[in-house]
Amino acid sequence: MERGKDKPLQMSNTYSTHEVTKQIRRVIGVSEDVGLIVADVPKGLDAEYGLQITQIAKAANTNPIELAKDIARSVDSSSTPLLESAIATGPYVNFRLEMSTFFPSV
Repeated sequence: MERGKDKPLQMSNTYSTHEVTKQIRRVIGVSEDVGLIVADVPKGLDAEYGLQITQIAKAANTNPIELAKDIARSVDSSSTPLLESAIATGPYVNFRLEMSTFFPSV
């Protein structure tokens, strides 16, 4: 699986970036002190953000692949309205954003 170079989370709308980051942190259970590494989503996967969780798993002393699966299963659009779903691929969690929240008039 090809991956792009890891990069910090960036979106054009600062408020949306903050809210998405906050919801991702809530889903994975980490505080603002823990840095998030967002990676390119693999080609062909229907998602907007890929989160590399190897360091988070290491800090939690757990298997990163199993942690990625647990995180993906825990995404619930009723409690995280900006996140539609998540898919685990190895030690990455790929998030699909709820676009109607970002663009309600579209």
